[in-house]
Order: sequence, then C-alpha cells, then structure tokens
Amino acid sequence: MVVRVTVVGAGPGGCWVARRLVEAGHEVSLVVPPERRLERVDVGPLEVLVGEGPGGGAVYSMGNLEFHGPGRLEGAFRSVTEDISTPVSETPDWVLSGLDLEVEGAAAEVAERRGLRVSRTFKAVDFGSCDGCGRCLECPRGAKWDPWVEVPERVDVVEGRAVSVDPDGVVVLEDGDVVGGDRLVLAAGAFGSHDLLRGAGLVGDSGFFVDPYVHVVSDARWEPSIQMGWKLVGDGFNVYPHATSGARGRYCLMVKVADGVSGSVASRRKPLEGETVRRIAEGVAVAVEVLREAGLGVEGVVGPAAAHPGGSLASFVEGFRVPSANVWVSDSSVLDRAPGAPPIGWILAVAEEVSRAVGR
Repeated sequence: MVVRVTVVGAGPGGCWVARRLVEAGHEVSLVVPPERRLERVDVGPLEVLVGEGPGGGAVYSMGNLEFHGPGRLEGAFRSVTEDISTPVSETPDWVLSGLDLEVEGAAAEVAERRGLRVSRTFKAVDFGSCDGCGRCLECPRGAKWDPWVEVPERVDVVEGRAVSVDPDGVVVLEDGDVVGGDRLVLAAGAFGSHDLLRGAGLVGDSGFFVDPYVHVVSDARWEPSIQMGWKLVGDGFNVYPHATSGARGRYCLMVKVADGVSGSVASRRKPLEGETVRRIAEGVAVAVEVLREAGLGVEGVVGPAAAHPGGSLASFVEGFRVPSANVWVSDSSVLDRAPGAPPIGWILAVAEEVSRAVGR
C-alpha cells in the first residue's frame, strides 16, 4: 500500500526519512522552512545556535557522524552508514595540523594517567576533497556531508514554515496553504516540533537539554586543521580541538558536556545545573592538563555557550510516535538524554526507525 506522508523539516532526520520512504515506494511532501543561518537563541544563562533550511543545522556542523545513542538503535545506525551518500570514516593524519597531532599525543598521555581514552572522530567527509583548511562550518570545498543531497527528486518539496498541525496530520503553512497526507513526520527540531505539537494540544510544556561548551585558550597560534578531528572522552564530557572566533586566533580545546533535561521549552528557559557546572570544571581541568603536557601555556576560557538542544518530546512519544495521533517525530526532540557530543548519528538512527514504522 502506498502511503502519503508529509515531513516537516529538512535537517538530517527529515531528509533521511524522506529518502527512505521514497525508496519504499511511498509519496512524500517535504516542508522546508526558510534558511535560518545559525541564529542565536537565548535560553537563560546560555545561548544556543540554531540553523534551519535545506539540510538544517547539520549544514553548519563539523561533519562528525558518530553514534551516541542506546544499543537498540545500533543496527539502524549501521544501516544509515552503509547507505549514506558521503562515506563515514575515521579522521586521517593529513587533515590535522602538526600542532593538532602534538596535542593529540599529549592528550593520550593525560588520558592514560587518568584512565580516560583518546580516539579519532568519525566523520561523513570526503577526505579526498578536504584540504584541512579548518573552515568546516561552511566547507568551501563541499567535502562535508549535507543532508539535502539525500532528498530524492520524486519528493514534492514545499517551501514554507509550518505554523500548525492537527492529530490527523494536516499541516498549515505561514501563508495559509495546507499540506496533508495519511501520516505526518515532524523533524523541525527540539523547539519547532515541540511548538507544533503543543499548539495542537497534543503535548504539554517540558524541559529540554543542551550540550554546554567552553573553549580553553592556549598561547599558541592556531594552525589550519580540520575541526574536532580527535577527542578525549571523559565522564560526561568530551574534549576536542576546535577554533573559536573569541580566541583571537589562538589554538583552543573545546570542552563539551552533557547536561540534564530541565527548564521550559515553551519559555525557552534553561538553568545551568550544578552537575553540568561540575562537568565543565572537570573538563576544563583536563584540557588545561593536556595543553601543559604539550608544552603550551593557557590564556583563559571562553564561554560558556551551548549547542544541540533536544529531549523536549522524549517523555511524550512511544516508539517515536505521538500516542493517539498519526504523527511521528524524527529529530533531537525525542532523544532521551544529552549526548554531550554532536548528535547527528543518533538522529539518523531515529530517522531510520521512524521511516520503517511510518511506511508499514
């Protein structure tokens, strides 16, 4: 049986669901919002960067594609990595600077002393095209995976912002146009999907998580290098090499931590919890130790800020479906905990599962 599906949102979760449903012979309308280039959203003591449009926030990622979700989704993640348009592989030496390699070696020494681990990150990047320039945010060579390339030509692309939905899957756009189908998949992000379902009376307010981060700034000049090419994994935090405009061209280590679900997504307020502060402090201490092990001085800390909002619908869905409605969710809002790391791999695993359920 052919199912008519409307997908709202064109980030990793929306684009992958659209691809899989078309491959299974279904009809898909994909609602794509206007481009929103890394807009800063104030959520209290932190600011979160949010991107929309074709490809969603993943367009501004560092290309990392690793799985940080539950074991039950590992098979779905493997299916994604087998079929994704840009192969997933470990970051090679040649896109890392000499300084990055030296600091990675120092990180390995610190990790061994502390019982932690260091490893290269896996990325959906065409390393044959990547020259290690470090401008990963908007890769000038087109080497980084873009979710939009997954959208088949047979998808009916509808440009516009969804402003309301109903339990039967009807979507109303900002200009008054209506898009309908047999089933609806929301992939509008932790804020967007929750706002639409709350507006329809299908869910109430909830907390959400973010991944707070800071940059520990060294006294060394930054050298061109792929961003986040390796990581030191701690208890609730990760340390990556990552540049920031706030560091005046200095080499930095980013400390990214997982926090808890709290606050109010309706009012966009999110407290910085005590455990989150503790993890940031521990991660900063490790990053400082790594830089000093590498023979570098430390000039200070920039931040905090945050990324990867999610978790706002995790308590409302069952199998990624909204109970008593023909509505599924395929984005970070259904992740049940903060990964403390880029969540694209986890979101794609969710999308793989959602596409199977919706297409049945």
